[in-house]
Amino acid sequence: MKRWIPFVLAVAGTAIAAALLVNIFEKKQEAKNPFFRVVELDDNTDDPAVWGKNFPLQYDSYKRTVDQARTRYGGSEAIPHVRTAKDQRDVVTQSKIEEDPRLKRMWLGYPFSVDFREERGHAYMLVDQQNTKRVTEFKQPGACLNCHASSYVAMKKAGGGDVVKGFGALNAQPYAEAVQAVKHPVSCIDCHEPKTMQLRITRPAFVEGMRALKGAAYDVNTMAGAQEMRSYVCAQCHVEYYFKGPEKRLTFPWHKGLKVDNIYDYYAEVKHKDFEHKETGASALKAQHPEFELWSQGVHARSGVSCADCHMPPKLCTDGDAGHLSDRRRVGA
Repeated sequence: MKRWIPFVLAVAGTAIAAALLVNIFEKKQEAKNPFFRVVELDDNTDDPAVWGKNFPLQYDSYKRTVDQARTRYGGSEAIPHVRTAKDQRDVVTQSKIEEDPRLKRMWLGYPFSVDFREERGHAYMLVDQQNTKRVTEFKQPGACLNCHASSYVAMKKAGGGDVVKGFGALNAQPYAEAVQAVKHPVSCIDCHEPKTMQLRITRPAFVEGMRALKGAAYDVNTMAGAQEMRSYVCAQCHVEYYFKGPEKRLTFPWHKGLKVDNIYDYYAEVKHKDFEHKETGASALKAQHPEFELWSQGVHARSGVSCADCHMPPKLCTDGDAGHLSDRRRVGA
C-alpha cells in the first residue's frame, strides 16, 4: 500500500498544478475582455447610446443627467419656455441675471449681461449652448464647443487624424460652422479609451495647460496617476480659460500657477481682457468656472480626494457590477 503513496501524491500534485495553470489562463483571457462586449467600440464611436450597449448601468446614470431638481448640493429648476425662432427649447432654467440684476450692470458690454442661466446636467450642455443668447446674438468661435460637445472625433476629422491640428482648426471656425461637426454633448469617448476603458485626456487645451504648469516634458496621459486622472478628466472643462489671439485658441492660463493671483499676473503680462465695460470703459476680466483651480488648492486635493470620488461615486449593483453615478451632485449620497 505504501508503494502507492508517492504515485498518488504525484498525481494529486499534477492535478493541482494543472488546475492552477488553467485558472491562470482563464484569468488572463478574462483580463483581455474586462467587460461583456455586445458591440465593438473604436476611437470614432462618439454616440453614448452605442457605448451603453456594453455598459448599460453607466449609460443609465448618464441619461439621468436630464433630471432637473434643486437639492441641498445644487441643481436647477425646470421652467416652461415658449419656443421662438432662435430658441427651440421647451424647458429652461432660472435666469441668474434676473434673480440678481446687479450682474447685468457688472457685465455690461459682455454677452453674459444678456443671458446667464443656472446650469443643467451634461445631457443639456450642447443644446443649451446652441440656444443661449450669448451665441445666437453674438459672434462666437468654434472654441466654445470644446466643453459643450463630444468634440474628440470632430477634432480628429478636422485634423485629418491629428487631434491637435483639428483642435486649432475648430477653434478658429465661426461657431455656427463648427457646431455642424458635432452631434452629442460630452460623451464616454471624451474621457475613456474605447478598448480598455482607461481614463484619458482628449482635450489638447488641458494637455497644453498642464505643460505650461508642470513643464514642457510633462505628458499627462503617461505621467499622471490613476487617482489624478479621476480629477484631470473633469478638468478638461471645469476650469478658467480664455481664447488666445485671432486664432481663438482655447488656452488655460496656468503659466504662472493655479492661484487667482498667478492667473491675474499672467493675464496682465499678456495684456488679456475679457471685455471693456460699456459704462466705465474699464478693461475687465470675468472668471469662467475655475472648479479645478479651486479644488487644487483645497483640503480635498491635499488629501488625495478626486472629483469623481464625490460627484461620480461607484454604484455597486445587485449583480456585482460597479457602475457610477454621473454628474448627479450626489455628495454624501
